[in-house]
Amino acid sequence: WRSPEATAATAEGMIAAGRLSRQGHPDFLRKGVRRMTRTSLSAGDEVDAVVTTVTPFGVLVRTEAGVPGLVRATREGVGTLMHLRVVEFDPDEQRFSATVA
Repeated sequence: WRSPEATAATAEGMIAAGRLSRQGHPDFLRKGVRRMTRTSLSAGDEVDAVVTTVTPFGVLVRTEAGVPGLVRATREGVGTLMHLRVVEFDPDEQRFSATVA
């Protein structure tokens, strides 16, 4: 897993290289926008996360704060920025499951 700083740096680098776009996600990585810094999520929270791994059953993602998650039944590519709605958060394991918001 990558640190939150590495995830944000990777997303910024991908934007600079033209492989990731802020279009459709205007609040992500924009200066002056409040970012999620807590590691506790609740069902119904909406977060932005970058796809880190594609699996046969969905994708693994990581929020800017470094919280890993699973989005089932989607086929986005690695590095894709997704706007998600948290379905469940496991505070012991510090991970979440989500759907596309």
